[in-house]
This record gives sequence, structure tokens and C-alpha cells, in this order.
Amino acid sequence: MQLKQAFTPPQRSDDEDARSTGIDNNPRLIHFRHPAYPDTEPDLLCLSALDGGDGIDYDLALTCCCIITGNTFATGWLATRVSSGDGDGDGDGDGPLFHRVGRPGDGILRHRHRQYHFCIGAHDPTTCKYFLYPRYPVVPSFDHWRFPHGHLPSPWKDLRLDSYATHPDAHFKSKVAALARDGTCRISGYCDAVEAAHLVPLADGHWFRSNSMERYCSLPADPHPINDERNLVILRGDLHHLLDTRRFTFVAKPVSTPPLLAAAAPPASSSSPAAPTSTVQLALHVMLPSRSDQLPGLYHNRALQQPVRGLAVEFLFARFAWTLFTDENMPFLNGFAKHAVLLFDPSEGRVDEETLRSAEVRRHAKLFESYSCSRSVSLRKRPRSSQPPSSQPRPPPQTDAEAFETGSCGVPPFDLGMSTDDDGEDWDAGDCDGGSEEQWVQGTAEEARFRNPRAGRL
Repeated sequence: MQLKQAFTPPQRSDDEDARSTGIDNNPRLIHFRHPAYPDTEPDLLCLSALDGGDGIDYDLALTCCCIITGNTFATGWLATRVSSGDGDGDGDGDGPLFHRVGRPGDGILRHRHRQYHFCIGAHDPTTCKYFLYPRYPVVPSFDHWRFPHGHLPSPWKDLRLDSYATHPDAHFKSKVAALARDGTCRISGYCDAVEAAHLVPLADGHWFRSNSMERYCSLPADPHPINDERNLVILRGDLHHLLDTRRFTFVAKPVSTPPLLAAAAPPASSSSPAAPTSTVQLALHVMLPSRSDQLPGLYHNRALQQPVRGLAVEFLFARFAWTLFTDENMPFLNGFAKHAVLLFDPSEGRVDEETLRSAEVRRHAKLFESYSCSRSVSLRKRPRSSQPPSSQPRPPPQTDAEAFETGSCGVPPFDLGMSTDDDGEDWDAGDCDGGSEEQWVQGTAEEARFRNPRAGRL
């Protein structure tokens, strides 16, 4: 017997091939400052310079700053601080001025300045002095962030994903529906050891409800809309872990595409070459690479497996926002100064601005309890037998993996051909009490579909 050769290890930071990609596996940080706070206070935001060799995507950086300041997409802008005069900020001399930074031609915000300021409001260099700039508020946590319905920023608002409709006779939903749609991991293309990853995390189900996110679901009236297939994407187990630990996230990015081939292009009206066009595509963006010398080279700016379909762009944007709210990305609220923060009051349904110190901010940061789907039998689903419910034999609860092994994907194990509406509980509504229950293996999913043709994919 001869063995196959060992797999080639992934690229490391000291590999020549890794350096040739233009991605630094040990990137520098680009710092974004709040212009109304002294230099002794922490940065508003810190992002890794992984794009273009020494920078970060301009649109991404601006969107990040706008998200954590309450969705200031229409009024926020980036600037560099230029000191003139004595710069003592006493109101008599010329204090620091802020020069607006527009979107560069290549779309990359370079590291050479190392430090940028995020400003809100009209751009007027004569009044935007450091000591006069208002202390605009900051959102302290994802719990307090409100989703901007109908106001996604560029390039997110231009992202188009194909829809996906299951067969009308297919009686499955949630995780099984996501598997039928995706088939394999949407990052790696692998079909083994795959899991259904929530875009808006399951634990944030109360945030989901509070922000009326069910409007983007395929089944908005479902008791647990956060488990909707439009909020689920199939990923390999290790990549699911990296996503949930905020190491990378999904981002809408403008991508330059070469001119159409001559055979497919319309007749040219002149001899000048056709200019490249730009489209918006979904890609991976590594957020926390510092603990890995392989992650950036493997996954940063990586296109996804095609087709990517049936996902709600709004859920992808919410996942992107969720990824930002960490101390590593957003150290600002760990300082000593009082901070103006935006706090959502669920009892009143409004956002209030308050001024708090760091310890007080932390006490207010957690707003919602962790969400779980309890296993309960509704009156509509009570057994129809004359026997008391306690005396009726019922199959033991199944995990997701067990459901695949028994061929009962999405339907009760005691009746593979029937709808779940009248025969017991909805399987996925009872198997989502914690993160471990999300981990299910495709294994015999194809066998399950063979045994239950009504649940097959188109």
C-alpha cells in the first residue's frame, strides 16, 4: 500500500508566495479617532491594514465608523487632522483643523497617515476645530444598535443576490432548507462536516425581534424567525467557528471586472479600449488577524462559492455590524473620559443619548438576555388520541445529526412522508437551545433526501 502525500500546508507570513499576494499576514493597524476627545483617550475604532498591501477598503472603513455612531451614513466623513498656528485650542489661535479625505481612486485608505478622524456634520474647515467639535454619541454594543431599514449604505445597497425557492411539495425549512439550497460550504466548497451558521446569531434573537427583522424572512410568521433559511448559510465547522469568533465576516465589496469578451460585447463605437466595469460582490474580510499568520492569506478578500443565493442582504449587513462591537475593534469606551452614548430603551421604543463613564457604559451594554427556542407543545399540536398525553409513546428528541442519520430531515422520524404541522413538534424549533445544537453533519443528507423524495432539492 502506498500513501498519498501529505497536504501542502497553507501559506505563512514568511512564504514568498504569501508576500506576492500583497496581503500582509502581520498587518499594521489604522486608527480612527473621535475628534472631540483628547489624544489620551482610546481610538474610536482600529482596523487592520490588509487591503492593497498597506491600507483598508475606504467604503468599509467609513461604513464601520457610521455604524458605531448610530448609522450616520448621510453625514459622516473621514478626515486627517492638520495643526496650524499654536494649536493650543484656547479659542484665540488656530487650533487643529480637519481636512476631509475623499474616496481614493483605487478605493484604498492608506496606512501612511496611520490616524484618521471620523467627523459628523457639514465640512467647514474654519469651524471644525478640535476644541469646538461636538462630542457626537457612540453606540456601546450591538444590543443598542438599531437596524437601518431601507437605508443601507453603499456598496451594500447595490449588492444583489439571487433568490431561491424550494419545491412547493418540499416540507422542510430552516437548516435542512439551507442545506438543500447551498449543498456545500459556501466558503470552501466542502460537503463534509458542514453546519448551518446563523447570520444574525441565534443568541441575539431578542435583538432580531426588537428590530423587526422577520420582515426579511421567507416565513416571517414562524414562531422562531431567526432560524429562517434566509438567515442561515452552510459553512464547514471550522469556518463557522471563525465566523462566530469574529475573525472574519461577510462584506459587500466593489470589484473591477475586465471588459466583456469581443464575442459577447456590442459593436464598439470607437477604437478606444473598453473601460473595466465595477460590480458589487460578497466576499470575506478578515477583521482580527493578529493571532494567526495564515488567516489573511487564506481568507481575506476571498470570493465565495457560487451560487450564493437565498440569503437576505439585510442579515448579512447585520452580521457585519455585529462583528464590529468588540474591544479589539472598538476600544473607545475603555477610556477615562465621560462618553456620550446612544442607549435603546425597549420599554419606550426609543433611543436616548446619555453621558456616562466607562464602568457605567459597561453596565448598560447588555440589553437583551440570550435567546433560546424552548421545546414546548402548543394547544394546536396536542395529541389527538383519547389517551392522556403522558401515556402516549413518543420518540426521543433528536439532534440534528441524528435526524440526518435516520433520514428524517425536517420531518418527524415516525412519519417521513407527512408534514410536521399535525405530527408533533417542529424539529428545528426544539434543537436550538445552544450553539452546540447548531453543529450538525451533512453525512447522510443525500440518503435522507432519497428516502423522502418530497424533500428533494430542485
